[in-house]
Amino acid sequence: MRHSSEELFCVLQGQTDFRVGDQRASATPGMLVMVPRGTPHAPGVVGRERARILVMFAPAGPEGRAVPQ
Repeated sequence: MRHSSEELFCVLQGQTDFRVGDQRASATPGMLVMVPRGTPHAPGVVGRERARILVMFAPAGPEGRAVPQ
């Protein structure tokens, strides 16, 4: 994905693996992952536990394109 907003992912539950640009990072509950505007990125779940992530955009706008559960 690539957005015109800064993005901040806050992991609430589970273990996640993020690709941000050409870097990879693992994140567990309580950790934040910041994605600069226009940077290709992709979050993923590690293991079998469901992950819950709070996503914030600045400036606002892309939240209307969220995937329904």
